[in-house]
Amino acid sequence: MRELNFFENIPGYVYVFPEHLNGGKLFFKAAYDAKLALCHAQWGMEEAQLYCMKLILWRAAFHLLGGAAVALLIHHIRRLSGARSALAFSVVFAAFIILQEFVVQPRELNEIFFKSVFDSAAWLLPSIAYWALVLYRKFMTPIKQVQT
Repeated sequence: MRELNFFENIPGYVYVFPEHLNGGKLFFKAAYDAKLALCHAQWGMEEAQLYCMKLILWRAAFHLLGGAAVALLIHHIRRLSGARSALAFSVVFAAFIILQEFVVQPRELNEIFFKSVFDSAAWLLPSIAYWALVLYRKFMTPIKQVQT
C-alpha cells in the first residue's frame, strides 16, 4: 500500500512552485500540500476540484506522462507480440482507467464528473494518438508501385 501511495503522490513530491506560508517559503511536497489545503479551505472539497487550476494542470501533466509511458509500452507489445496483443492490452488499460476514474475515485475520493473526464482523457489521449498514427500509416501510406 505504501508503494501505491508513493505513486499517487509523485506530483506532490516534485511540485516546482514554491508557496509562501507565514512569511516562509515551502517547497516540493510541503508546498503542494499547502496549496491543496488552501484550495480546500477557500472553495471546499468539491469546488477545489474545479477552481484550483494550478494543481489540476500539474496533476494532468503527470497523467499525460503516465499515458505516454503506457503508449510506449503498447508500442513495444505490438512489436514483440503483434497488434492483437497490443490492442487487447489497450482495451484492458482503457477499461481500467474508466473504471478507476468514473467509479472508484468518485466513491472513494468524492471526485466530481469534470475531474473524472479530464483525468481519463489525460491518461488515454496518448494511447489514442498512438493507435491513430498506426492506422494512418497502415491505410494512408501510398502503396509503392513496382516498376517494370
